[in-house]
Amino acid sequence: MKRQICGYDKDDRGDWIARLDCGHGQHVRHKPPFTNRPWVETADGRAGKLGAELDCVRCDRFEFPEDLTSYRRTPDFDETSIPAGLLKDHSTKTGTWGLIRVQSGELQYTAGEQ
Repeated sequence: MKRQICGYDKDDRGDWIARLDCGHGQHVRHKPPFTNRPWVETADGRAGKLGAELDCVRCDRFEFPEDLTSYRRTPDFDETSIPAGLLKDHSTKTGTWGLIRVQSGELQYTAGEQ
C-alpha cells in the first residue's frame, strides 16, 4: 500500500529510515547502481520528499508498527450487538490500526485502499 513519508530517522549504522504515516519505517538508502536515491544524502533532498509516497510492504502484510500503543478497546460484539457502522463499508484514518479477534464463528473481512 502506498504511504506518505512524514519524517526521517537514522538506524544504528547511520542509514536513513523514512517514517511513514502508517507508523512503519522503511530504509531509503542511496546504493547505486541497485538503489538510486541521491536525494536522501542531503537535508534539502529529504525535506523535498516529505509527503512523497512509498510502497509499504509491512502494511501489505498487515503488520502492526513496532511502537504501536493501544488507546481504546471496544466491548465484545455478537451478531445482535455489533454497531451498524461496522456492518457497512467504512475506513479509518491513516496510521490507525485495529485488531479483530473472532472468539467463535466466522468473519468476512476485506481490506483495500481508497
